[in-house]
Order: sequence, then structure tokens, then C-alpha cells
Amino acid sequence: KYNHSIIQAIHTTLITSNPIIDFSIMPLSCFDNSRPHKISFTPLFSTMTFCPYFTGIMCYNLNKPNILKSCTRMLGKNGNISILALRNCGLIKGGKRLATAIYSNKNIGLQYIDLSGNQITDIDEFAKSLNYLTSKPFYLNLNGNTLNAEATSILIRSINENPNLHNLTYLLANKATFTRENLSDFAHYINSLSEEDNKLTTLDLGRIEDGSKKLFKVLANKQVPIQ
Repeated sequence: KYNHSIIQAIHTTLITSNPIIDFSIMPLSCFDNSRPHKISFTPLFSTMTFCPYFTGIMCYNLNKPNILKSCTRMLGKNGNISILALRNCGLIKGGKRLATAIYSNKNIGLQYIDLSGNQITDIDEFAKSLNYLTSKPFYLNLNGNTLNAEATSILIRSINENPNLHNLTYLLANKATFTRENLSDFAHYINSLSEEDNKLTTLDLGRIEDGSKKLFKVLANKQVPIQ
């Protein structure tokens, strides 16, 4: 359904020369799921598909559980979006669709990915797709999303095997589940970083019960610039 508040927000974004669409500045009425006619953002994302102006999508602290699923078709065709920041949006699903976008778009431009504060149940599908990501992200934040041991292993394997992920500066996954095996794989990733790629300044892996000493030793020997 047409909502003029959305048009006004996009207009404000354009006249201020802001290339990032921030859903957080839109009126709360746009996100009222109790309305008889719910507002869909699908037409907006369809418009963005071939629009070179916009470079980012942001939504913070709003209960919009379908927003990730709504924007993934656009991400599957758009090479200009470098920022995807959907923090604390009540996301439950969307990992598989985001993975499909990554698989299908060899020109995807994502460099900043923030899905923190959500509980995406198919986050493992997204973690698997990172192995095929062709862009070079510097920021990956999955804090708050529960990753079991298998999903954590998939994430570490993708980071290990995809050289495009070797220049990460921020890596946050505080609800990952580490075992001695996948922690050893992560240590291998740190050891394999070239001097040029050794840029990791912020690391949050949550609670590590077994094997942390080995990781700390690798971080120290590699002189990883964690702040």
C-alpha cells in the first residue's frame, strides 16, 4: 500500500546527498504490523535494484523481521550496495535468501555486514555462502545470533578458504560455539594471513572454554593489531 511517509523519507535522503537508506528515520507507523493493510517495502527495493545512487541499507532497533528477506532479491542483482546493517530488527529468517543473493551475484559489493542483535535461525546458510563472496568485506558482525558448533565450523571454513575475507578488520560472533577443532581452524586462518591482510583490530568470539591459550599465542606471535 502507498505510504507518503516513505516517499518523504526517500526524498530527504536524496536532497541531503545521503546514499544510505536508513529505515530507522521513517515514522513508526510504517512498521505497525497491526494495521489492516501492512506496508510492504518490496516496491522500494525493486526500484533500488538498478539504481546506482544508493550504496547502503540500514535499520536499527525496529521490529521488522521480514526486512532481510525483502531486500535479498535486490542484493542478488545490485552491485552498488556496500553496506547492509540490520541491527536488532527481530530477524528470524533470511539467511538462506541472503546466501542465494551471494551465490547469484558475482558483482555483489558488500563490504560492511551487520546482522547483530537478531536470532536468524538459518544463519548457517549465510555462513556457507561467505565462501563464495566476491566482494572484500572489512566488517562482519553476527553478535547475538546463535551459531552451533556446526554453523561455527562452516563460518570459520568460509573465512579460511575465501581470500576475499582475509582482510577483515572487524569480526564479531559472540554466540559462536567453539570446539578444539574449529578453534584450531581459526588459528590456522590467523597464521595464514599475509602481512598486507593482517588488519584484524576488533575480534569478539564470545566465550571460549577449550583451546583459548593456543589462539592467544597465535594472535601474539602473528602480532595481530587487536585494539
